Amino acid sequence: MQRLFHDTVLLGNKKILLHHNKTQNLVVARHYNIAPKSALWENSSAMVADKIRGIPSKRCFHQDTTTEHTNQLRSLKSTIPRMGQGIQVGQHAFLERTFSNEDVEQFSTLALDFNPLHSSLDWEQIMVAQDDSSWDIHQRNGLIQFQESNPRVTKPVVHGMLVSSIFSSMFATLSPGCIYISQSLDFRRPVFVGDTVAGRITVDRIRKWRKGGVLVQCTTKVTTQPRGETTDFGLQPEEMHSSEHVFVKGVANVWLPSGFVAQKP
Repeated sequence: MQRLFHDTVLLGNKKILLHHNKTQNLVVARHYNIAPKSALWENSSAMVADKIRGIPSKRCFHQDTTTEHTNQLRSLKSTIPRMGQGIQVGQHAFLERTFSNEDVEQFSTLALDFNPLHSSLDWEQIMVAQDDSSWDIHQRNGLIQFQESNPRVTKPVVHGMLVSSIFSSMFATLSPGCIYISQSLDFRRPVFVGDTVAGRITVDRIRKWRKGGVLVQCTTKVTTQPRGETTDFGLQPEEMHSSEHVFVKGVANVWLPSGFVAQKP
């Protein structure tokens, strides 16, 4: 057995990630070489099949969704019909999300991304120990923010891919069983732990697909609103967020297997 990091262990040909669940006070071992026909695989596949059919599934192989995350997902607002059945160009959706320290720690562990920017660091120790000017460059370019409760400790930067996962959660909620075909991402500004951001998707193009259903092209953005600005969801995104700050921008192509274009009156 060889220990590489504090939470990663190599045991024979098995790679095990140890994750401490503070809520349940237990350690979960996730094996990354699960056989395709294992009980875990079959159970998870059955859960997905139930979800696609709209059947409440009683199966459970891993339940770590916190109440906080569930409540955030319930804030999803959309003019896009469920399953894309009657979808039209111009329809859009909006979801607010606040990323916590635990979110960033768990993502770092799963992605094996231990970049120190994603951790809380003591700035004085950094300045004493640094052997190059990279941290000064980070600070000048807005990649360093300090905690309000402790102004010498930095706020972790949320991974760009974790921020962008808001798009996947929106599509999966609006159309369970949808398939991502492609997603471009342009990271414009950093998001820090504790920041509340808004994921927005807007339908730009729709076409029937040979495999069934429709292929939808959407503009995807993660933004924030200036403090004090109210949201009128009846307005188009460009109209109601002219002064928004854009953190991530891109284009997604998503297959909606049971979707269809709204019939013209």
